[in-house]
Amino acid sequence: MTEKRAESRSGTGVEKRLKGKICCRKTSVGCCCLLFLWLMAASSLEFLELQCGLLYMKKGLPSLSLPLFFLNLLLVLFVHLLLRLLSGRWTVSFYFSALIFFLWGQANFYTICFHGSPLFFSELENVRAALALLSGYSLHFHWISGLILLVFLAEMTMNIHIGRKYFSGRSSRTLLREAAVFATSLACLLIFTAGFRFLHLFHSDYILGWKWYDSVSDYGFFYCCVEDCYNTLFPFKSDDPFRDNPLQALEEDLEKKLGNVSETSPESDLENASGDNSENVPETSPESGLENAPETNSETVAGKDQDEGMKPILYPDIILILNESFYDISVCSDISGDRDYMEGFYSIEGARYGLVTCPNIGGRTNDSEYELLTGCSMDRLRASAPFNYLDLTQGPSLARLLHKLGYETTAMHCGQPSIYKRDRGYRDLGFTHVLLGKDQFHYRGSYGRREWLDQDNYRDLLDRYDQAGPGPHFFYLMTYQNHSGYDQNDQSLDTVHVTGLADPVQEEVDEYMTSVNLSVQAFRWLISRLAHRSRHRSRPLVVCMLGDHGPHFLSQLPIKGSDQSTDHNENEESNENVKNNENEENNEDNENDGKDELLRRVPYVVWTKGDFNLQGIGEGIRPDDEINRGIENKIVKEPMDMTDFMPAVLRGIILSTQLETSP
Repeated sequence: MTEKRAESRSGTGVEKRLKGKICCRKTSVGCCCLLFLWLMAASSLEFLELQCGLLYMKKGLPSLSLPLFFLNLLLVLFVHLLLRLLSGRWTVSFYFSALIFFLWGQANFYTICFHGSPLFFSELENVRAALALLSGYSLHFHWISGLILLVFLAEMTMNIHIGRKYFSGRSSRTLLREAAVFATSLACLLIFTAGFRFLHLFHSDYILGWKWYDSVSDYGFFYCCVEDCYNTLFPFKSDDPFRDNPLQALEEDLEKKLGNVSETSPESDLENASGDNSENVPETSPESGLENAPETNSETVAGKDQDEGMKPILYPDIILILNESFYDISVCSDISGDRDYMEGFYSIEGARYGLVTCPNIGGRTNDSEYELLTGCSMDRLRASAPFNYLDLTQGPSLARLLHKLGYETTAMHCGQPSIYKRDRGYRDLGFTHVLLGKDQFHYRGSYGRREWLDQDNYRDLLDRYDQAGPGPHFFYLMTYQNHSGYDQNDQSLDTVHVTGLADPVQEEVDEYMTSVNLSVQAFRWLISRLAHRSRHRSRPLVVCMLGDHGPHFLSQLPIKGSDQSTDHNENEESNENVKNNENEENNEDNENDGKDELLRRVPYVVWTKGDFNLQGIGEGIRPDDEINRGIENKIVKEPMDMTDFMPAVLRGIILSTQLETSP
């Protein structure tokens, strides 16, 4: 009897153990399936948070293929698995991941709003500068920001429900489990890398150009983040990035016309902002034909002896002003205000006007500086903010070219020297003197909360110009006044008011137009002072001013031609309808390209004291023949690229100088 009971108990125990193992296996399989679905759902929501920023630019839902969507999810999964390895708990990893991507999504959206580009890893170089500028922005609540918050709340609700119900206990961290998580994370990374390299076989060109939003829409935010890192590590698209460079072509032409001239180190009474910047001026490149330069303190003959009868070459002083966010909205939109905020700009006596095409819309000043000062197109690069990662001692440079001609070169900007690494970038470009930061500027007035007015910058410029030696001199000034945001001042300070726009865009446009009107008046003041300057009156002078890009809100304005559409014949056969649909899509793409082109056209003005044959520099009172505001309108040539602007100006200056000094 006792033996039977023992056998019965033994059999029951075995059955229970077997059932327990089966239940554990079922539970383990179920947990794995649930965990997989949880990971996929959370990763998809986090991916959506980053993609939402596109709605501000595209005004439509982003779309990408299923394989690319899967590649993007692999990176999000990798972050989840990495957090799981660090924390040891799935719930903790999900909570932290949700918070990280929510904050990233919000920061990405507002970066697009105010900077005109997404928050990729390369932008982290400028985080400190962005934090310093935050005081000038008002972060208005936007429905896209609300949508990102809604997605975050949905994800957190899901995480709390699943986490508490199925993963509330703290599981033991066995070596096998940790190895499985590590192997899975490594597999995600390897699969993404393989897919990334495979796709690179089909798009060897730079996909993150000025129409970055199309790339993010087609390839996904996280894919483009990796693309951005790759582009920073391998910035040039080709082995010959300076091919067809207009500045380099000008230098080669000068070699043929002027020959070799003796180089001297220019001396100046200017203060050296970085202590000893003159030692950092790169040596003359042996590849250049202009290996030497004339002395700066006397008029000399380049490549000729004065005994041959040629007059001394008297190169003019050059002032180049890159005006922050200076833009003529009438170029792209028909909105009007109660006064012309560009009043007086197109009526400066002896000035020439036109348009140049800048590399970006609404931000990335450093890209415009790079094109303007080197003649190199951003189309040849794979990443933005080239001062941050390029070796600027190599390749063409406006400052180096003028230095070889005997110019003393000075770069000025009142902003922080570390922004875009300008302190290093200007020196590497060959500027003799680099004046950066508030300590180098004596005038600092304000209009409301808007500081560093253009007129104050011009006062400092004139002081430096008066202190300089006989010349010739090249001054490059990057202004600050018109920097966004455009809701810093009380509305009572706005002197220009537009109608027909929704708030807060209308308030931003009012403050922007008011600020640009101050810039116009400041520039007219500068020209009036230079025109009657007693000092340096014997030396000719050329002043160039242009915008670096338009304001960030341009994409929110009604754009010219937005109501145009292509008519199609409704009675065509079905196959013809297919062709018409394809043509309509192509026309829509071309129309969008045309709109983007308008948004990248910034005005320029060239004023000269002296006669120069500036061929290629547009003539006319206003670059828009469709708007008549009481002044004469003339049609100018098609806009030139920003890379071509200074080479065209210099070519006219130097050739005119050679004609005047010929026997």
